[in-house]
Amino acid sequence: MKDPGGSKLSDDILNEALAQERIAQDFYARMAARCQIAFVRELMETLEDEASKHIKLIENMRGQIGLGKRAAGGTGPGSAGAPRSGKTA
Repeated sequence: MKDPGGSKLSDDILNEALAQERIAQDFYARMAARCQIAFVRELMETLEDEASKHIKLIENMRGQIGLGKRAAGGTGPGSAGAPRSGKTA
């Protein structure tokens, strides 16, 4: 999966997507912890789990094109892909 101009554009896109999904996951986790209305809390937990799935997908894609080995901060198993609410995906 290379773009015509090289892999830099793909690197930037996937790195930004990963960063945004981590921000979203954190946001949903914080909102779920604060929410006192059950169905809204459940929605926040569901969205947190979905963001976790997106993180795993992006990390896998980065690994397929060799970004996981070069990127700082580590993207291996057990990194930010795990749900923070203690749930399993």
